[in-house]
Amino acid sequence: MEKSIFTFHTISQVLKFEKLLKKNKIEVQLRPVPRKISSSCGNCAYVNSEDVEIIKNLSRENKIEFENIYREEDIK
Repeated sequence: MEKSIFTFHTISQVLKFEKLLKKNKIEVQLRPVPRKISSSCGNCAYVNSEDVEIIKNLSRENKIEFENIYREEDIK
């Protein structure tokens, strides 16, 4: 399954993001940010790419700010 990566400016946003997704039964994995991606925070969230639009809407509704979204295949 294709994965997308959400990056964040702060660890608090990553943790809120993870909690929100788990509450909504959306698969999420926190990992260190890949070296090819620069970010202000050392952690990122891997999600299924098919969930990205739902996740963007949930994030907006819950005022969770992410820095960027990458497709995993684009950074290999």
